[in-house]
Amino acid sequence: LQLIFAGLLCVAQSDLGYGTALYHAIITSSTVGLGDIEIHEPCAKWIATVHILATVGLLAETLSLASSLYTEHGKLVERMQLIMRRNDPMLFEQLQRSHHEAIEDWRTKHPGSRLQYRPPSFSRRNGRGDRSVEGEEHTGRAEEKAMDKASINQSIRST
Repeated sequence: LQLIFAGLLCVAQSDLGYGTALYHAIITSSTVGLGDIEIHEPCAKWIATVHILATVGLLAETLSLASSLYTEHGKLVERMQLIMRRNDPMLFEQLQRSHHEAIEDWRTKHPGSRLQYRPPSFSRRNGRGDRSVEGEEHTGRAEEKAMDKASINQSIRST
């Protein structure tokens, strides 16, 4: 594009050499516009005006596109990292192990306790609103579901 406009400037203004016209085209399109080269022919002024409008608009569009692509790439990388963290088998294993260790720790500290912990998200997934451990029988009897206030307070103090 610069080469074409430089050639047109050479033809329109005969006292400009091709190198000078190319220099003018590059400086003008980069929006620096030093003003060290004077365009005095009316036809050359029109060519320079069209050149400025075309190249500055093209530069703005190119920078806008590059910025959009950079932002989109950043979002995709962030999303990919989130998905990788979510699907990391070792992380899932560690979380599962921590969950099971916490349950076993509770059972050793409170032997004979009927209180079972199940995170709410897991309870909702298996269709039950209770916090019982999956695989254990849920009887529905009130005396098995709740402990009296004294034993709850004792459990809290011992932890």
